[in-house]
Amino acid sequence: MMMRRMLRAALAALMCLCLYAPALADARLVPEMAGVYLASEPLEISLSVDVQAHMPFDETRTEQLNAMLSHLALRLRFQAVDDSMWSRMAVLADGVEVMSVSTRQEEKAEQAQFSFLPDRTYAWAANSGVSLAGLLSGDDSVDPWGVDGLEAGWLADGMILLNALPDALPDYLKTSRISTTITGMGKAVAKQVVTIPSGAVDGLGTLLASHVPQGWLQTLLTGMVFSGKQTVTMWRDESGALLRADYAGNAGVSQEDLRSVSLSWRLRRDDEQVLDDLTLRTPRVKGSGRNNVVLTRTLKETENQATLEISLRYEVVASGVKDVRTITADMTRDSGEDGQRVTGEVSLQRQQGDESASKLTLVPDVTFLPEGDTLASGMVQVSQSVGSSLKEQADVRMEVRRSDWLSWELRPNVITVVMDNMAGISRRIVQGATVELVRRLVLLPTEDTAFLSAGLEPDVWQQIVEAAQSALQEEVIP
Repeated sequence: MMMRRMLRAALAALMCLCLYAPALADARLVPEMAGVYLASEPLEISLSVDVQAHMPFDETRTEQLNAMLSHLALRLRFQAVDDSMWSRMAVLADGVEVMSVSTRQEEKAEQAQFSFLPDRTYAWAANSGVSLAGLLSGDDSVDPWGVDGLEAGWLADGMILLNALPDALPDYLKTSRISTTITGMGKAVAKQVVTIPSGAVDGLGTLLASHVPQGWLQTLLTGMVFSGKQTVTMWRDESGALLRADYAGNAGVSQEDLRSVSLSWRLRRDDEQVLDDLTLRTPRVKGSGRNNVVLTRTLKETENQATLEISLRYEVVASGVKDVRTITADMTRDSGEDGQRVTGEVSLQRQQGDESASKLTLVPDVTFLPEGDTLASGMVQVSQSVGSSLKEQADVRMEVRRSDWLSWELRPNVITVVMDNMAGISRRIVQGATVELVRRLVLLPTEDTAFLSAGLEPDVWQQIVEAAQSALQEEVIP
């Protein structure tokens, strides 16, 4: 329970801190720390949690929980090494490290090491269904519903692909002069239509993938199959900038799962605004089921302020069950002599079938500093609700600093994690983490251990304390 709460708070705060990654493909709401600093030096993020509400705890129980949490902190460190990302998450009690997990993430594989399991390294393939969050928490409830798969990086890659189509498929291109206003985006003076006949679609996915950067869209295109005539229509302004793009055709990840795909995307890019209005519909050609995306976003920038508004609805219907994920954001960045302050609200909601909707709300107030070792500091309020009922609310305080370089320990045993053995491995990890954490918590000052000792007889609690003291003494004795 404690590990899940801390991990959930850390993931939520980091999601909000890194909002620029999923929210903006070609303009930045906050300083690009990951690009500027992480490429050349590592980062360290310190997090602490103060709980305002946690059902079913009453006010007294919540105060006891906060008294205990006041001694705990999370320290996360990140660095880029060649084509991999290294990280280390440590739990600290009164500044002393209690336990840690180190990870190495590459394009096709990930590895994790735990301080309390010193003889082994866990490894799993990317996209295998295994996740660090699942291993640490015992389930994937801390995962923000896979919203990383909805990130707007594919918008930037999509623009690259559309702009490459005339040169990639010149034999199927027809261009005409027009004079048409694309609502909210500008005046189009050229219309380009790429029509690929049904007899020329073999290998189309691989061809298209060769014209986009390595990433989500390239991977998707490489594995796609197309069927029948494919049509892409593009409207451009006098400078050649894309104002609207439509696509229609049958496509899918296999012949058995072909979709009747339709895309309508209106967009604008200039020095002061980024606008998108996108609708993607993908009903199955045979049978029932669909994946639909409706996205709008507006970014406006002036010399001292930037504002971002996002609304994204992702609807999946499979086996007769509708799963709707909704993301909204209303963010502001104000620039001044003391740094750049980011405030606003982000919400993520999921509705599965007839179940009550689950909602995660993030309210950040984070300042990015112009100089010094501390790069950012502030707070993110994290709230979780089901239907109209508030389940959890907490303030996550954070500080981001430059850090030292991480090292990786070579261990004798490498254990491969797959879905079949993930549950058992996760239980071992959660049990080991719980033992390490509780062993230290029971030794906190007596006035701050009421959350753990509530309901226990004094002599029973004393036995627990003495057992923890004995175990820790054995650890430090050679």
